[in-house]
Amino acid sequence: MQRTIKKILNKKLGLIICVILLVLYVFMASAYSILKTKLNINGTTYIKEEKWQPKLSFVKTGQLENTFFYEIIIENQSNLTCYEWQLEIEDTGYIAFPFGIDAVKQDNIWVMNNSIWDNRIERGGRLIVNITFQVTNVNDSMTVQEYADYFVKNYIKINANTQVQVERQGKIITNGNASLTLSEEEQEIKDFIIEENKNYIPTNVNEKQYILTIYNKLYNKISKIRANIYFGNATLLGISPSEFFCDHKTNANFQVPIDIELEKEESVSVYITINVEDKNFVPDAVVAALVE
Repeated sequence: MQRTIKKILNKKLGLIICVILLVLYVFMASAYSILKTKLNINGTTYIKEEKWQPKLSFVKTGQLENTFFYEIIIENQSNLTCYEWQLEIEDTGYIAFPFGIDAVKQDNIWVMNNSIWDNRIERGGRLIVNITFQVTNVNDSMTVQEYADYFVKNYIKINANTQVQVERQGKIITNGNASLTLSEEEQEIKDFIIEENKNYIPTNVNEKQYILTIYNKLYNKISKIRANIYFGNATLLGISPSEFFCDHKTNANFQVPIDIELEKEESVSVYITINVEDKNFVPDAVVAALVE
């Protein structure tokens, strides 16, 4: 009996091994398929995409006949940092920009952003963009004041990207805790002073105002002046004059109005108001500009 079994095993050994391997292959393939399915299910269960939902509001700060001055306030109320934001202002045919606008015209839209080098609004942060426009050729159905309000609320939109951070490859300049990334055309401006405004009348005991005075000691004209100020745990209340500024909680980037250009030996003063408990505190600052 044992000899008979051995003969059968010897003759069929190759076939038996093939059968065993086939069974193992089928079993492993099925197990891998089940495991892959479970991994896919687990992998997609925890994917949660959050859209950036900005709050866009408008404040009229002045009017001169049919010329209007507005603040566009962008607030990042999501849990995500906003990258590559841009305002899109539609040309309705009833507005004009008497002092120009720092934007690029694309078809029927003016596209405005801060800078590709530092173009972000962190969660909980906000940005203020100042625009000046004239209302023209309005029909009798609206006054110029009504149309200005209608225009900003209906023809100014914002887009942003929260998925990919802007790659900053420019040179970083620093002064204390303040820092700024230069664009290819910018240069660091080192001739400035920042000091407390002793003549400022505060609204509360912790409110202080500082004057950042920027000098042009170069031989060429400078324009598009940008700066970063670091104020740590203090609270930023305002920067003036500024084209726009972005508050990052501990520091802020801002650009002075685009029409301010400094010839040699000229200067410009920027007023920075903050709430701070330290009586001896002076914010750090760093300045950059285009040199012509």
